[in-house]
Amino acid sequence: MYKLINFFRNNKNKLGRLQSLQDSLLQLQAEKELLADNYHLIIKAVNCDDFSCKPELENNPLAGSGYIESLADIKLKERKLNKEITFLKSLESVSKVLNLEAKAKAIDLIKSLYKQGKLPLEVYNETISSKTDKGQTRYADVMVLNTKGELLLLKRSIWEDEHKGAWVIPGGHVDEGEDDTAAAERELYEESGISVEKLKSNDQLGTISWNKVGVYENDKAHICYYLLSGVDTRDFEILLDEAETRDYLWVPKNEIKNYPMIFSMQHNVIALLGLDDYPQELLIQKSIEIIYK
Repeated sequence: MYKLINFFRNNKNKLGRLQSLQDSLLQLQAEKELLADNYHLIIKAVNCDDFSCKPELENNPLAGSGYIESLADIKLKERKLNKEITFLKSLESVSKVLNLEAKAKAIDLIKSLYKQGKLPLEVYNETISSKTDKGQTRYADVMVLNTKGELLLLKRSIWEDEHKGAWVIPGGHVDEGEDDTAAAERELYEESGISVEKLKSNDQLGTISWNKVGVYENDKAHICYYLLSGVDTRDFEILLDEAETRDYLWVPKNEIKNYPMIFSMQHNVIALLGLDDYPQELLIQKSIEIIYK
């Protein structure tokens, strides 16, 4: 058994073996429960006063010492399985993956509780988010531009703790142990259904650009901004996370100013898209509208 490390030459095989052993252990547990149920029926038949249920004992393999032998056989198999499971879990490469999976499940649970309104925003932020060395909460936000140069905006759900109904670009917390790029891709997919990996891997979708374009920070937040441009809206369907968002729009660049966003998001988006002079353009546009009314 201790030669498993030589037999399984890569971690995928070891993890597959571990899953198989755990499945077998669950199967033995089910067999043990069924064995106990049958044994209780036998005891009931033995104690039957009118002998009407005595035939249930005839030719039953669990009668007499059958139950003890069957139970002993199951326990022996369990010991062997547990011994090999313990060995596999002791391998550093396997334990590392298991720890990551456990953390991922914990994060999913915390997110679920927050989205259900069972966890306050402050607790959510402290529990799930990664921090910089300065103690800032790390975020990763994504600007998505389609082939028409329109920006994707999402409208916050009315169930959000703060900023209900505000417009935002896709993004959110960087989870503990996660890098900024992975967080940006994950948040984009969770909130809009857009998969950067799928877009980049499909040559038929044309020229797709995916880059980190800037960083904004203050005392509390550190936000990495990414730009996904050149996407054709015919190549995918927007799938909203209804717990967080309830609507979306593709907004022309010259109209971004008309959509109130949270914190400094609108200012940052305008700056990163090279629209810093837009407020003056907006003023001129409004003046022309007044003149022609």
